[in-house]
Amino acid sequence: MNRNNQHITQPMKMTTRTILLLGIAFTSVVAMADDSAMQVAGLSSDGTTIGAADVNLESHIRFSGSGVEIYDGETLQIMFGYDSIECLIFRSAGIDGIAAMPDTPGNARLRVNPVETSLEIICDPDFAQSLRVTDLRGNIRAEFADWHGESVDVSSLPSGLYFATINDSATLKFLKK
Repeated sequence: MNRNNQHITQPMKMTTRTILLLGIAFTSVVAMADDSAMQVAGLSSDGTTIGAADVNLESHIRFSGSGVEIYDGETLQIMFGYDSIECLIFRSAGIDGIAAMPDTPGNARLRVNPVETSLEIICDPDFAQSLRVTDLRGNIRAEFADWHGESVDVSSLPSGLYFATINDSATLKFLKK
């Protein structure tokens, strides 16, 4: 805060605003759909929960200079420092949104999303045989016929949304920074 007791804010990147709005919309829809407890949880890089805060329609998330702050109205509930948090998840009644998603063929999932230089896909070892990366228009941007789960260099791709299709049966969306 500055001397006038006002917050100094920096503009958020479009992807941060989009993720924030999607999270709030998800929270609002689920909270209205049933009376189950909603939470926002911070996860470390190994996937363990650092902490969690109950949220409702009055809650908001603020990205400050020191971390991600979860408020219930005007009251700060919890803050996750940027150095300790890998991601935020929204969960209802103790079920993680990711865990509630249906399994993909070969249990395929992204290790990191958004991606900067290297696309890393985790899947069953016997499942990985081929990989194709396409853009939103369906144009093939990279293709690997003899792919076995190794990281793929995507540094030459422009920023945007892409699809990684494994063996023509599992498709994952990823955002390239």
